[in-house]
Amino acid sequence: MAFIRVIVMLLLGGMSSIAHACSCAAGGGPACQEAWSKYTQAVFLGKVLGIHTSLFHWTEKVVELEVEEAYLGVSVGRVTVLTPVNGPACGYHFVEGERYVVYAGKASGQLHVSMCSHTRLAKYSQEEIAYLRSIPSLPATASVIGSLWKYTHDPNFKPKFEPSLMDHYRPPEQDYRAMVPVPGIPIVVRAPDGTEQSTTVASDGNWQISGLPPGDYSVAARVDEQTFVHPYFKNVTIQAKGCAQVDIRVELNGRIAGRLTHSPRDQSWVWIKLFALPVQNPDLRHPALEINLEPDQTDFELAPLPPGEYILGAYLAKRVEVDAHSHTYRDTAPTFYPGVTDVKSATPISVGPGGKRTGISFTMLDRDFMPR
Repeated sequence: MAFIRVIVMLLLGGMSSIAHACSCAAGGGPACQEAWSKYTQAVFLGKVLGIHTSLFHWTEKVVELEVEEAYLGVSVGRVTVLTPVNGPACGYHFVEGERYVVYAGKASGQLHVSMCSHTRLAKYSQEEIAYLRSIPSLPATASVIGSLWKYTHDPNFKPKFEPSLMDHYRPPEQDYRAMVPVPGIPIVVRAPDGTEQSTTVASDGNWQISGLPPGDYSVAARVDEQTFVHPYFKNVTIQAKGCAQVDIRVELNGRIAGRLTHSPRDQSWVWIKLFALPVQNPDLRHPALEINLEPDQTDFELAPLPPGEYILGAYLAKRVEVDAHSHTYRDTAPTFYPGVTDVKSATPISVGPGGKRTGISFTMLDRDFMPR
């Protein structure tokens, strides 16, 4: 999924000489975005002439390339780039004799390439090369491009890929999540001065707004209250001749709202956990949705929920003193709506497609701790 990125552990512009794990946030977008990224200081088409270990930093490899086409930040001729020696440290696997479209950052006057960069084999990058070659002739305007798909939570969906937190790049999200494109939804791009431009999502789920002055923009999908918008990307900065990719995900906005009554807050209270369990599998380890409430909070709304029947529950997380110098955290046993302690005695709550159940009120009991 394009909009779904893992936390940055190592960025192009600030590589450390030693890294213990690699996960990426940079890279993965179109060339018109990645070429103008703040982590990119040079872009070129080059052939690898040689690879050897750095004499000064044994954790880095020195890659020598012949620049065949220079797009940004370098000139035609020979250049060297540094990359960590292995994949866990975000090292990019260059192969001698291969040609690459290289997106490099710069630190201490030296070009760096990591697995998190947008660097690609040239033989798979013809569309990107065409864009990079066209940069000198492009108008000094910008574009926002993206997609809009809806999560369906189809129980019969069979994923083609199992995502992991250690993924550097992933296939399209529809390969591992049940989802469909949603045509016709308005997309609005708004400038700081209030100027707006809009379009609608096409039948394939894609959309684009071009001819924008470079600068800062907010991007929003205009939907009704029955649709929940996942707020992954909202504000973008676009450079002249560049673009920003904003992939929007939505789902039906089923909601359960009400009031949770509880005893006065104790000093040991950390938070209140409110959760919804699917009736067919009321397993506390796999709630359909859960949220944290502040210890003094009583009103709640649990959303978004797919259509179905749910068991609503709540419990406390408490700070427990181990001794005079340490403490731990424990969870109390849950209370289920309408105020019972046995999940089998709970009253199911039915939520229709995008529907809202209101007036759901019950009292949470401050009970014994759950067994470890």
